[in-house]
Amino acid sequence: MFTRVETTEEETVVEFSVQLNKAASKVTDAVISVGDASVIDKYNAEHGTSYVAFPQENVSIDDGGLAVIFEGEVSSDPIGLTVTVDESISKDVTYAFPLKITSTTKGVSSGADHIVFVRNCEGKKFASSAKPSGIKLFSCMETGSTNPLFHKSFMLEKSGLPLFDVVILFSAKIVYDEQECRLKISNTPAIAGIIQSDVVQQLHDYGMKVIISVLGSEEAGVAHLTDAACKTFAQEIANYCEAYDLDGVFFDDEYTYSWNHPGLTSPSTERAARLCYETKMAMPDKLVTCYIYSRTCGFHSKIEGMEPGDFVDYAISDYGNWDTESGYLGMERRQVAPCSANFASSYARWTATASNLQKLRNQGYGAFMVYCLTFHVAEVWDREMDSLRNIAKYLYDDNLVFTGEKPETTW
Repeated sequence: MFTRVETTEEETVVEFSVQLNKAASKVTDAVISVGDASVIDKYNAEHGTSYVAFPQENVSIDDGGLAVIFEGEVSSDPIGLTVTVDESISKDVTYAFPLKITSTTKGVSSGADHIVFVRNCEGKKFASSAKPSGIKLFSCMETGSTNPLFHKSFMLEKSGLPLFDVVILFSAKIVYDEQECRLKISNTPAIAGIIQSDVVQQLHDYGMKVIISVLGSEEAGVAHLTDAACKTFAQEIANYCEAYDLDGVFFDDEYTYSWNHPGLTSPSTERAARLCYETKMAMPDKLVTCYIYSRTCGFHSKIEGMEPGDFVDYAISDYGNWDTESGYLGMERRQVAPCSANFASSYARWTATASNLQKLRNQGYGAFMVYCLTFHVAEVWDREMDSLRNIAKYLYDDNLVFTGEKPETTW
């Protein structure tokens, strides 16, 4: 239902296809067009968001938006949509516009409105860290020991792009504030130091996204919230990400053994799924990701008519596990990161091997994650570098370049 476009040039082209829910029994036509701005107003009113309507005259669609699905096919060929930014498009707000699909073919009806979010990112050093293979490299890092700016030290020789795509700040917690009588996000000193500095902006300048991990605590967990509490806490997360210019959230269901506060109930995968759904509705232009572990290990039911694959952007496996898209209803393989690599010295499991990475790429998975990237533990440094070289070679057909910079923490 959502697409995010980040522009660093005057014109940015995004490709869309029209898809049917089953193979066409005959040639089918459809037209993609820009919908009415009232769709954005309605979305803002329903979900407490404040997206600004993107000017319709700044959007053009190739071939008048005409798409054709031939007999026996499910999808049309891609159609280019051009987004144009000028001096009137602010860099301080997120814009949005809806796309709608109409068809003259009997029996074909349109789905829900598709919303495109636009951010003017002029001035970044890199427009994006995205590599041609399309595979995203996540790094879940221990913020108490390593500066996130260390990720800038790993580049690719041929493409000149950063190795990493998404940095997960591990970890904030969900807690219950007794004085305010509400659930809220609690920061460690390291997280507070990072988000209150220019670290996030520096990583953004390199085309990387930065997301916050939300972990359980003794007081509350991500799989324990009632429907009403999910909606309220989702808004808390959205406000938090907006305040610190973060790109989304990583839910991790661990370390929660009590749920005796108001707004909490018995834990279940259904509760975790509802929180993911409400979070996506509160910040649809940002990433909602899950650790395939405990009660975020898989969601099998629709929520408000939406499949989990539409409100969970990426599902990331536990170390060494080879999870598939089947764990989340409606999820595609490109949204799954199997067989994560643990770089922690105490129980390192080195899964970033040539065979695993080739298998990941050959089978169409879309992401990989490393945990605990660090330069402070001498006995694992050589193995870390071997793993990162493998990632550069087998996921991106490139060579790793290490700049030698090892920034220390200042918080």
